[in-house]
Amino acid sequence: MISLLISLLFIKILRHQIADKVKELNFSNKIWEKTFNAINDHIWILDKDHHIIKANNPNKSILDPTSENITGEYCFKIFHKIDEPLANCPVKIAKNSLKREVLELKHQDRYVQVIVDPLLDDDGNYSGSVHILHDITELRVSMQNLLSINQQLRSSKQKLLALNEKLTAHEQELSAINQQLTANENQLVETNLRLNKKIAENDDINRTLQKELQTKKLLLSELFHRTKNNMQIITSMLSYERRKNPEIKKSFYSIQNKIYAMSLVQTQLYRSANLSKINFKDFILNYNKFIANQFRNITTNFHLSLDDVEILIDTAQPLSLVYNELLTNIFEHAFLHKKEGNIYISLSKINHEIMLDIKDDGEGVLPKQKLENCTNIGMKTVFNLINLQLKGKIKYQNNNGLQWHIVFEDNQHQERV
Repeated sequence: MISLLISLLFIKILRHQIADKVKELNFSNKIWEKTFNAINDHIWILDKDHHIIKANNPNKSILDPTSENITGEYCFKIFHKIDEPLANCPVKIAKNSLKREVLELKHQDRYVQVIVDPLLDDDGNYSGSVHILHDITELRVSMQNLLSINQQLRSSKQKLLALNEKLTAHEQELSAINQQLTANENQLVETNLRLNKKIAENDDINRTLQKELQTKKLLLSELFHRTKNNMQIITSMLSYERRKNPEIKKSFYSIQNKIYAMSLVQTQLYRSANLSKINFKDFILNYNKFIANQFRNITTNFHLSLDDVEILIDTAQPLSLVYNELLTNIFEHAFLHKKEGNIYISLSKINHEIMLDIKDDGEGVLPKQKLENCTNIGMKTVFNLINLQLKGKIKYQNNNGLQWHIVFEDNQHQERV
């Protein structure tokens, strides 16, 4: 009898626990649904045959108003109104490449960026994809406006040169008139009046040029500011998801660190008077504080030898990702059996050649291990960015730890402003 009562009591407690878990799951699902639908982009979850199995409901839709109940439909039928995928369909390409694919196209009167990320099962096989429709019409319009401003500036510059030539001619004429001043004083007065008029016109043109240049700088500054804010929003969303899903915490940290590195470049650029360059020394100092705070279980001592090196934004972005990968690898792998480690970083520039050295006193790599052949996407990113995008050279060696030597020339791009 007592055993029966205990069993009934246990069942009752278990039912309450199950009910609480169901409520918790329902609440989490509601939060996920609200977050999913709060994103302005169209986000579809597709199965491996292009069927839409999940779709959000953004406030601003770029789809046909009749396309409301789209679950179970083919993505190309809903978006393109056709019966089979496009030849360059990013979903079809991602199914084979198993990596992110991006396609920009014009949809009706809007410009749309299609982003497809493949979903893989536990065996690494393709099982579906995340399909994002991002409206880039406003960005296209902004770029067209910037091009128009550039054309206006070039036109104004040509006019200014023409006016300067006329001014030189008038100055020569004035010199001749001055020689004839005694005989023709009235003519000199008339010529001076014409000269003053031309100078006034020149001043108006200079003011117009200054105003147009300031407008261009404000537009670029606003663009960088919005990019930084968007990265911060994404970082906040990843932090929220990381707290909800502890089992994928490491992946979210990796993505979050990459976003922070790019966001830090945008922050420095936004605060800089020069919208084309940042001081990479400042980036290193700020990022070191961030990464050390991420790995507070390890005591690290930074030994820095950094010159003030101004780097163009088109170079700083890929270099920031390389720096993030190398520093993250040090914290994750170099000091596995140590509670304290040393990191040595030097940065210098001679003429156009920039040199970055990063060394730790950790465990190093195995003698026959070839990091350039590593399948890890982080290492592939490091070698591809240095060799292909920055056109530089990267070497590594065991030297009481692992030492990296990177050298490239900062003359692959031109200043934007």
